[in-house]
Amino acid sequence: MPSVRTHDVFSATRQTYDVVLLKGVLGGLDRNHNLQEFSRAIDCCKGMLSEKGRLIILDKGWCSPVHNLFLRRFGDAGRANWHYFSQEELEALAVNGERPEVIWKGFASVGTMPSKGLQRFADILDTRIFNRFLSQKGTVFAALYGNDAGHR
Repeated sequence: MPSVRTHDVFSATRQTYDVVLLKGVLGGLDRNHNLQEFSRAIDCCKGMLSEKGRLIILDKGWCSPVHNLFLRRFGDAGRANWHYFSQEELEALAVNGERPEVIWKGFASVGTMPSKGLQRFADILDTRIFNRFLSQKGTVFAALYGNDAGHR
């Protein structure tokens, strides 16, 4: 099993990794929603990648004004001024002209639902309906950056 290490996102390390994973980190990094800070974090993480390494970002996405209002009022992250990313913002975080490959998921499921039945219903709506039509919006996203040009 490969080793797993935890680093500060802005830490400088000589160690390189095949995979750097940011899960629920980027959106909470800068409460002022400064895209330059987000971009700097991505640059630092890309600097830790091996020659063919990958940076994977899993975080919360901006889906709609209704979602945003709901999350800001009731969600822990929203009340803490979390940054919910849009497709345009992720594209603006291009590193050396490289835009990330982004996969969006979720619309009905805005978090963990209060009951398993309600969660299943939201998941069914997402997988059978919403994920098919919303290719550049969702409540969560995965963004992939790679060191080699042919990573897609």
